[in-house]
Amino acid sequence: MQFGYKCYMEVNLKNLRKNLIELKKFHNIIPVLKSNGYGLGLKEVARTILNDTDYFAVGNIEEAFVLKEMNIKKGILVLNPILPREYKEAIQNDFIFPVESKSALREILRIGRNKKINIHVEVDTGMGRSGIPYYEAINFIRGVLNLKEINFFGVYTHLASPEKDPGFTKEQIAKFLNVLSNFDVSKIPLIHAASSAGFISYNQLLRKPFNFSRIGILLFGVIPQTQNKVLNLKINEVVKVKANILRVQEIKKGTSIGYGTLFKAQRKMKIATISTGYGWGLLRKLTNKGYVIIKGKKAKILGSVCMDLIVADVTNIQGVKPGDEVVIIGKQGNEKIDFNEIADLAETIPYEILINFGNALNKKYIFEEEAK
Repeated sequence: MQFGYKCYMEVNLKNLRKNLIELKKFHNIIPVLKSNGYGLGLKEVARTILNDTDYFAVGNIEEAFVLKEMNIKKGILVLNPILPREYKEAIQNDFIFPVESKSALREILRIGRNKKINIHVEVDTGMGRSGIPYYEAINFIRGVLNLKEINFFGVYTHLASPEKDPGFTKEQIAKFLNVLSNFDVSKIPLIHAASSAGFISYNQLLRKPFNFSRIGILLFGVIPQTQNKVLNLKINEVVKVKANILRVQEIKKGTSIGYGTLFKAQRKMKIATISTGYGWGLLRKLTNKGYVIIKGKKAKILGSVCMDLIVADVTNIQGVKPGDEVVIIGKQGNEKIDFNEIADLAETIPYEILINFGNALNKKYIFEEEAK
């Protein structure tokens, strides 16, 4: 007997590569593949764009090892702080990792001894979670540059709110530029501040002294919603999320649906039970307000989002039957549901929506000509 996935993620790798090529028209790009390639699959994504980049960025040393074990010869940047017990492996495997303090630097030098150590330095200009405080960064970087044991790969900062707070973002950029003004930036291989939102919002981040941008969610076809969009990009859809109809039935007025009886029919209706739920990455916040697409028409979610099931209103959709495809994210006919739309309904951000689905679902990797 053959079983198919009742709810799955469709990943168009050809479109993913097209997106990277489009982004490279504007700036040098470091693809950010943290959190298992934003849930799409670190190995599959890296393999797809291997010949289109000189660097990969990941969130932690475990992900760096995944790339190392693929025999990838590109530069591997670890963006987040690593633990002292991980220093030895990071040094031995030539990962480019951040140093967070003078004491950490001393320990790294002790462990590294006669081996050149690849590091980069994050400058905290306002994110407040990692990096050297900007007012200490100049002296710290000077000290690092004087160490013959160190291969200094670069300096970077992380913008806290490029989507919503232009004033604070400009303050961060100014602080970072002040730090950089104390050095010969032509000798620093990697200088970057722009993430996806910064990339489309601040042209300044695409000019010298910035020589790279760190791009994650844009690669995967999701355009951040910003107040200050200055770039118009041709970004292709990469991800679809699909499920199936399991049952179709008619219900009477007064019938309740789902846990907590949060929906009661005000009229006779036709409903469809669908093979998805919060166990498959669909947020419970979409209870009674999310939509899916069936036969090219939007159908509202009725009642609570359950672990494995949801119910949708198909009263005005003809010919619905068990086995029919349901689009949760993506296009079908003239209708479309994207990550930003769902994020707005769920009062969250598209990053969380993408990661939730990515972590929960099996993947079908396709190329454009195979997509429907």
